[in-house]
Amino acid sequence: MISLILPYWDRQACADRALALMATHYAGLDLEIVVVDDGNAVPYVAPRGMPFPVNVIRMPVKHEPRNPCVPINLGVQAAAGDVIALSGPDIMHVRPVLPGMFEELNRGGENAYVIAAVWAPEHKQGRGRWHVHSSMTNAAQVEGIPLPKGAHYHFMTMLRRSLWDAAGGLDPDYREGTGYDDPDFVLRLERAGAKFVIRDDLVVEHMRGGAHASWTPEQFERNRKLFISKWGGARVARQA
Repeated sequence: MISLILPYWDRQACADRALALMATHYAGLDLEIVVVDDGNAVPYVAPRGMPFPVNVIRMPVKHEPRNPCVPINLGVQAAAGDVIALSGPDIMHVRPVLPGMFEELNRGGENAYVIAAVWAPEHKQGRGRWHVHSSMTNAAQVEGIPLPKGAHYHFMTMLRRSLWDAAGGLDPDYREGTGYDDPDFVLRLERAGAKFVIRDDLVVEHMRGGAHASWTPEQFERNRKLFISKWGGARVARQA
């Protein structure tokens, strides 16, 4: 079974569209969706009549968003599948990608980390841009710390639970700030022996979700300092 984890905050209409596309493309797939409602004051409502289970976990109510590292971890913990897919309700499966990702995962073995290409059609007044593609070089490093390709785990990726466990999941220390949990996770995946594969032919679209979220400079700075404190000392060793 594939367990696809969706952390949720304030995007019901967006999530409805995402789930409707999945229902169209994945009706015969051994799939479950695990939605983790991160305490939204208006609870997430799962659609009816889906061709696969949609399981909802609700965290305690709060009135402002937090880094999704904790809800993602909870979703993986509750998932039934040995294959984990990480995504979000603003990722639109405009064409089927999960079967191809699963085939690539099987080809790559236990440590494969499969990444779908992500196109953002609404970027800069509709001109569009790639968020994830093998031709990109702008994610090669963060704060001077080199990264393997595949830093954007939260768009659409797939791995086995054994690799997730070896990497230790997402670091909950990033919860109170914003950003930097992505490259931290990728670096720990690399340390656990992950083999990163970007499939440019498997494309999802990242839409504007419309969530009410406002992040402060202090929240970014908090996580930036945390990231550097964890990985800055390892930079020279990894570059050598």
